[in-house]
Amino acid sequence: MADAVHVVAWDHGRFHRRRHSAARGACGAVRLLSVTRTFASLVALLTATQIATAEDKLAGGPYAVNVGQRSATVMWVVQSTTATLGLQPGKVDKTAPVLRAEKASFTGFAPGTTYYYDVLGRDEGKGSFKTAPNGAVPFQFVVYGDTRTRHDVHRRVVNAVVKYASPDLVLHTGDLVADGADSAQWPVFFDIERELLRKAAFFPSLGNHERNNRQYYDFFDVSTPYYSFDWGG
Repeated sequence: MADAVHVVAWDHGRFHRRRHSAARGACGAVRLLSVTRTFASLVALLTATQIATAEDKLAGGPYAVNVGQRSATVMWVVQSTTATLGLQPGKVDKTAPVLRAEKASFTGFAPGTTYYYDVLGRDEGKGSFKTAPNGAVPFQFVVYGDTRTRHDVHRRVVNAVVKYASPDLVLHTGDLVADGADSAQWPVFFDIERELLRKAAFFPSLGNHERNNRQYYDFFDVSTPYYSFDWGG
């Protein structure tokens, strides 16, 4: 096919037209081969993506952060696999989930309005939140913190809030987990908080036990250790 393409560059007359036709066929074959290879690569990529998505497990959320009158970010945490380590080859002494945060940011909201979302196309990916109100209007919120230990107590508190209250926002005062650098601890926190966080705006604070670890910032779309927000006014 390469020879036919090359001949066209210098051939003349009738022979040129015949060879030109052959060359065009050759070029078409080259293009077809290229398209076929590209399509095969795309299929392989999509297949790999589908496999990876199928293996991903919801490890946290969904939940809404950075909620204001006009905008909000919906987040969730997925576990792609589990890492293991040991003191000897083949021996597992410790495991840790491999986690990553996903998010979708929205704007153009109306103040004091409830919005419903679905991030996975199934029930576990559904939730809602209410945007901050405009003006002096009543609203409900809860404040708690130091959930790094006594998970049984943490769960009882969250279950009671879900049962007896309907907060517009949740304020966490810090120390969400005992060690923010340990990825195995975050799914425990999110599992306990799940039913509460899927129906309220969440505003966490950085505690010393988060160790200023990157996971805290990634999971809650926070860029600095300190921040402020307005709710009503």
